Amino acid sequence: MIERPVLIVKASSGTPSWMVSLADLLALMLTFFVLLFSMNAVQLSEWQAVVSSFREQFNPEQARIGKDAKPDADRLRNFVPWASNPDYLSVLFSDRWTSGDPSGEEVGSLVRQTPDRVILGLPADMAFDLGAASVTPAAKKMLEDLASQLDRLDNQLVVSGHTDPSPVKGRVFASNWELSLRRAESVANLLRESGYQRPIRIFGYGDGQFDMIDPAVPLDQRSEFARRVDIEILAWKTEPNNER
Repeated sequence: MIERPVLIVKASSGTPSWMVSLADLLALMLTFFVLLFSMNAVQLSEWQAVVSSFREQFNPEQARIGKDAKPDADRLRNFVPWASNPDYLSVLFSDRWTSGDPSGEEVGSLVRQTPDRVILGLPADMAFDLGAASVTPAAKKMLEDLASQLDRLDNQLVVSGHTDPSPVKGRVFASNWELSLRRAESVANLLRESGYQRPIRIFGYGDGQFDMIDPAVPLDQRSEFARRVDIEILAWKTEPNNER
């Protein structure tokens, strides 16, 4: 009987190829996590030194910024046209919101302008009954027309209520501050109901800004001007989620 030869193959003593790939992967992962840890525990002073070194190396002609050269936000708003310019807005609304004073500069002016906003003053004696916060029919018509104009603008809108220093009459409102806030809310709500769809910020100042009125103006005129609701059209655009 003839026996068939049997071929015996011995396993190679070398490392399998897949082990090399796995070792490379583990080495890369270890390097990655070491890098993450080193960045998480970076020393700010040493990092700033590295940044300064790179800046001087690659940009030697850079401008030197001193501590007093920080930009002023109020000054920048005059140069960055984020929304409609206050000069344009002042002309736009002066025709509809006129003042009884020919110069338009006295304390009773309905349209006032500052470097960063245009303010439309709504006299409380015309817009509200004494000690009340509901808008009168005459003022309602004005605000309905105003809402359609304001809705075309991207400017931020602020509605603020003001009163004179006289104590509030009646028992409806506890203080001048509450009365001014409720009047501002009534104006803002009417603007929304009339089609204004952008956010409105609402403030009540009471008589807190009465001392800012020119003391040379007679007291009765200052008191009349103090009783108002200001619709402030700011020079920059409406920001999301800034509604009161």
